[in-house]
Amino acid sequence: MVFSAYVEEQRDLRWVTVTLTSIATILLCCRLITTWRNRGWLGMEDAFVVSANIFLVAFTAMVYMSTTYGFGTHAVDIKKSGGNISKAMQFFWLTQVFYTLCNGLNKMSFLALYYRVFAIKPFRRACMTMMAICISWTVSYVFVAIFQCTPIHRTWDRTVPGHCINFFWHRWSNAISNLVTDLIIFFMPMPVIMRLKMSVGNKIGLIVLFSMGFFICLITMLRMATLPLTLKTKEPTWESAPTNLWSFIEAAVGVICSCLISLRKSISSLWPARWRSTKGSSYGQYGQYGQPGSGKAISGLGRSGQHGTAGMYPLESLESVKNKMPGKTIS
Repeated sequence: MVFSAYVEEQRDLRWVTVTLTSIATILLCCRLITTWRNRGWLGMEDAFVVSANIFLVAFTAMVYMSTTYGFGTHAVDIKKSGGNISKAMQFFWLTQVFYTLCNGLNKMSFLALYYRVFAIKPFRRACMTMMAICISWTVSYVFVAIFQCTPIHRTWDRTVPGHCINFFWHRWSNAISNLVTDLIIFFMPMPVIMRLKMSVGNKIGLIVLFSMGFFICLITMLRMATLPLTLKTKEPTWESAPTNLWSFIEAAVGVICSCLISLRKSISSLWPARWRSTKGSSYGQYGQYGQPGSGKAISGLGRSGQHGTAGMYPLESLESVKNKMPGKTIS
């Protein structure tokens, strides 16, 4: 893994961002087409991931523009090549804003999906609480990223008189709070899934599917390994490049994982046939969820014995969840 500055990091900043953005955009289109065909309408979770992808594209553009002015190389090489350090740092500053926006919307897309799928009142209240926390996190850190220096243009030109915030506390508080919220979002559905009465294959499939969020947590932790270098840097165009690269990978993986979860039916076709059996589960009761024109979330029982073919989430009936969670109110 690359956690320090290295030769050719400018090249990697370009091809990695363009490649991952292309993959994320293709998967997003697949997600929207599949959801529309199966369900007949798009939900808030789709709106959030579309917005996240838009900011991911903007993130890519800012990274690419920063490299054209010399970001990812030594300051002395920028001057020799006719680049512009101030311009490079200005676009680097903008990447911080789009990174935060993309991450915040990725979190919201997962939470909105949980809210729609699991129609259990206590769980939905937890989702709403986390949504409020994530919105506050996004707004506050976008504000700090924009106004980290006074005046603002001191951010990319330190010869301008003024002052800046304590970058040590800003970077680490952002990284730690980002990781904590990701971990909470990742673990939230696991207790509910473990209570489902379904075949072992379906349960494993669901756990694996929702465990995709773990990759976001992993990338977040890998990104944190680059922070010490960028915090003590005296040459940000060179030593801040690894952090910028991992920041982008984290944002892109968030969009990709969010899309893969909604492509469950296509992914499940890769599982062994015996694992895809719905025998012993109530998959059929939820087959109606996601069918064209259904217009409903999972909030009650389907008709016994009815097996849908376009269901997106093989979840059991809430009656069985209710039986295993005494005292809980099911909407």
